Amino acid sequence: LVVLSTSNTLTMAVLERVRELGTLRAIGASAGQLARLVLAEALWLALLGALLGGGVAALLIALLNALHLQMPPPPGAVNPIDLRLAWVPEAFAGAVLLMLAVLSLAAIPPLVRVARLRIVEALTHT
Repeated sequence: LVVLSTSNTLTMAVLERVRELGTLRAIGASAGQLARLVLAEALWLALLGALLGGGVAALLIALLNALHLQMPPPPGAVNPIDLRLAWVPEAFAGAVLLMLAVLSLAAIPPLVRVARLRIVEALTHT
């Protein structure tokens, strides 16, 4: 689901800028340079998502820990269990790397579209 929605977002970003990309090709930019431009945009989206997601996660962890929530006792026990959440940097780093990998895969269809872009068609695109 993440791959499809991200791929759709990047594809729409490319489609909205077909004339701009065609102009860049007309003034000498290679298809590879345009593909790197789109890939850089995808990676910036991933990093922004990681920073925002990490910030929200840290706030939620702090909030839930401050509330001193308790979970019901397991079967056969009487005392409730304190809910304590921990920030695990290794897990966060792994999630960021996974997101970068997924976004790199999601960027493939827009990259292929940019690589196949014909200058004349791009300049007349409406």
